[in-house]
Amino acid sequence: MNNRILLAIVLTVMNQFCGINAIIFYANQLFSNLSQGDSKYAVMMSFYLGIFQIIFTLISGSLLDKFGRRSLMLIGETIIIISLLSAYYVLDYDKESGWDAKFASYAIFAHIAGFSLSLGPITFIYLLVRCRLVNSIIKLIITLITLLILWFKLF
Repeated sequence: MNNRILLAIVLTVMNQFCGINAIIFYANQLFSNLSQGDSKYAVMMSFYLGIFQIIFTLISGSLLDKFGRRSLMLIGETIIIISLLSAYYVLDYDKESGWDAKFASYAIFAHIAGFSLSLGPITFIYLLVRCRLVNSIIKLIITLITLLILWFKLF
């Protein structure tokens, strides 16, 4: 039972520290900076980012039964790590190649795909399905702690 509480807390902390909130909240500014101030492009890319997230969350629901939570979590986390590291490398070290903005946009979309396949839905599936086997008071405490971590991290 203590492992379930620890895993629930670790999943919610990972959910928040993967950078998804920064990408979603600052998507307009991020794409505007990548496009040298083109606000129309930034709004369009932010819209596509939201649609992309919805599509990959739906795909995650269909893949969950086929591959399981653990496999999707490993695949999604790998995508998140690779996309963040590659965007960091291109934006900080490879500025002379000329395609840093385009590649960084692809990396942002890959990050959203990785999150939507793994941490986004699986965290809440774990909280609702896996923790239902424990006592209802303990389930309430686990849910409250993890939701407090999620909301506290937002601010």
